[in-house]
Amino acid sequence: MGAPPNIDYSYSLNIQKSGVTYISGSHDQYPWHEIYRSDNGGTWKTLYQFDPDVAGTNVNYLFPWYPNKKIAVGK
Repeated sequence: MGAPPNIDYSYSLNIQKSGVTYISGSHDQYPWHEIYRSDNGGTWKTLYQFDPDVAGTNVNYLFPWYPNKKIAVGK
């Protein structure tokens, strides 16, 4: 067996002056994916979380023939 597959992801973030953050992109459906934000050293806010156990995915989703999870979040 060759090398294990890569963990692929691509995110784009746009942070507005109002504090709203828009995230778009995609990622493999394994392992966990998390995006957090802190304003001026304050508490961390969860912007996005993906749990493969909840989604019913596994390590096989790292292979390129499995679909990526598309995301579009505004918080």
